[in-house]
Amino acid sequence: MVFMVVKGIMSWIAWYQNRDQSLETPGSESAANEGELEPETSPAEIPADVYVSRARELAGSGKYRDAVSQLLLGAMSNIERAGLIRFRNGLTYRDYTRAVRGKVQMHQSMQTMVKIYEPLGFGRRVPTESHFEESLSGYMAGFRGTQKTK
Repeated sequence: MVFMVVKGIMSWIAWYQNRDQSLETPGSESAANEGELEPETSPAEIPADVYVSRARELAGSGKYRDAVSQLLLGAMSNIERAGLIRFRNGLTYRDYTRAVRGKVQMHQSMQTMVKIYEPLGFGRRVPTESHFEESLSGYMAGFRGTQKTK
């Protein structure tokens, strides 16, 4: 019994120490290939502008699916930080979209980004630069200047 507890603690410590070194970020290629974007941790743990920076970096490398995912996570971070939804496991981008129904610009932006993301995330369409640019434009229309620090 004690051995199992110690082994569990050691596993958790190893995961915790390596989590920042992982190449895979929330919404990265493997997560995006699963379709529905369901972050395991609160998107608000990372400021939205960090997601936008990552998105631009990924787009610059031609990883447009990941870039679009990062923009969507940035919007989700904004929504949480604005106090419009509280993170819990199992929330999807659709839950975040519903949370901003009363905020016209945010809602339209989320709808635009989701419309772009879904065919990419479910593998029905090859991601292109224009997908990223359209998603970035949607993000900027609804979330530019809405970032709050936590």
